[in-house]
Amino acid sequence: RRGLVAFIRLSELFSKGDNVMLGFDVQCDVRARFSFSNVTWSRWFSSNTFFAGLSVYPRTVILRENQPVSQPQIITISPTVPVICSDNMGYTSCAVDIACGFSKFLDQTDALTSTCGISFYSGKNATRYHTIGVAAVRDGLEDKTKSHHVSLEPSFIIGRTPLEWLGYQAVSVMVTTEDVPASQCHSVTDPHYKTLDGKYYDFYGTGEFVLVKSLERVFEVQTRVWPCRGQWTNYSCNCAVVVQENNDIISIDMCQWQDVDRNTLFEALPARVRKRSQGPLGDGVGIYENDGGTEYKIQLPSGASVKAVTAFWGMSVFVQVAEDDFNATKGMCGNNNHKAQDDMMGPDGTMYSDPNVFSESWRVQSGDSLFSHVMNKEIPTNEKVEYCQCVDEKNKHATTPNQHCGYELIVQPKDLRGNRYWKEVGHQVKT
Repeated sequence: RRGLVAFIRLSELFSKGDNVMLGFDVQCDVRARFSFSNVTWSRWFSSNTFFAGLSVYPRTVILRENQPVSQPQIITISPTVPVICSDNMGYTSCAVDIACGFSKFLDQTDALTSTCGISFYSGKNATRYHTIGVAAVRDGLEDKTKSHHVSLEPSFIIGRTPLEWLGYQAVSVMVTTEDVPASQCHSVTDPHYKTLDGKYYDFYGTGEFVLVKSLERVFEVQTRVWPCRGQWTNYSCNCAVVVQENNDIISIDMCQWQDVDRNTLFEALPARVRKRSQGPLGDGVGIYENDGGTEYKIQLPSGASVKAVTAFWGMSVFVQVAEDDFNATKGMCGNNNHKAQDDMMGPDGTMYSDPNVFSESWRVQSGDSLFSHVMNKEIPTNEKVEYCQCVDEKNKHATTPNQHCGYELIVQPKDLRGNRYWKEVGHQVKT
């Protein structure tokens, strides 16, 4: 009769000795006849094709290094059949455990996943689906577009995994990371400037100036410029730099003189790194010093960084903006749109041709100095997502691979990774 439906459990198929495995398309062919008649069978009727196994969507993912790290691309995994314990094995509860991550043979420094393993349980604890976040690592390099595979591989654990999942083939998702160059600008020696788009100019005024400020987020770098080696010289040099990203404000300051030649020649005192914001430094903020104590680097969670190279007369300042800030900056470093011809834009949008007039337009106004800024309230930030490096070189049958997870992993500047030239000194910095 119409609407007649029949069910068969996978465990029943096993008990009959059939070789039933998951990971394949299933189709049923049926025919019928009256039980009290020996008339010819009806013709065969075929069901729609049904995939029995893991549904993974999407199977291709494209990542850009400037996408918000708090908004990863999502891969959804769900079993198309329920997880059922195999009766003939005597299981009382069971699960399908899936290890996920990039192949150990591929570079894990271009993209990361939000977890290294997921599990689907039987019975009342059953989960319909899991999601895995994937994001591109901000490495600060122009290293071209790369492609990788995220592998999703069920583990078979005796006493836990149903038999029909034995030998299930790993599913892979193609992940492509599109490189977004992180531009750099500088203010060096007495001082000479290069914008984020590569325009060079000179400016010798003293005071405090906005070097770069983001239009999209809370990020700003200011410099303090003084007469090199005392007020009797005709040259100016940077003596301090301060950076703010979200709730963290950090300065590198050497704007104090020491007399070396009877009040006619002065040298800057050694640099001091200070935390000018309240509370502890945020997650992902790193402060580094070289072995000689002449170079300092502030690494920020967005991937932006500020480096100061000090000397007896002051410092040279190098700023790398985050990938987020493409075509979204202002200040003496320009607008970061890969067009050097429009870099000399003032705060009000006026275009200048004279570097002196342009630079003066970016003089820090009274009350806006980060060197004396006091934060009255905390700036809300996006929810932080942890990412993981997944390694499974020895234990092939673990529920999840060995993993190292943390928010800071998504920013991995190549010049800091494994480089003995730099030592972390953030724990020593005082307010």
